[in-house]
Amino acid sequence: ALQTIYVGSGWKVSQIYSDDYAFLRNSYLKGGSGTTYNSNNIGIDYAVIDCGVARPGYLTYKGPLGETMDYCIANGYVIGE
Repeated sequence: ALQTIYVGSGWKVSQIYSDDYAFLRNSYLKGGSGTTYNSNNIGIDYAVIDCGVARPGYLTYKGPLGETMDYCIANGYVIGE
């Protein structure tokens, strides 16, 4: 089962054609800051790097900025708020 989706800083949700069911039945999926799968949140609006409550998503950052928390802080998202 799919658990982690890694993306780099060049990831843009606009690269996906509109899909209201992008994450349908991906119940093991977890974002890089701990956002867990919720069957009410299955559209492309969750195809973003997970920055916790500040910006929940199902993607995990991996790249030159370090790990997900480093990416979120560098982009102005405070994890846990």
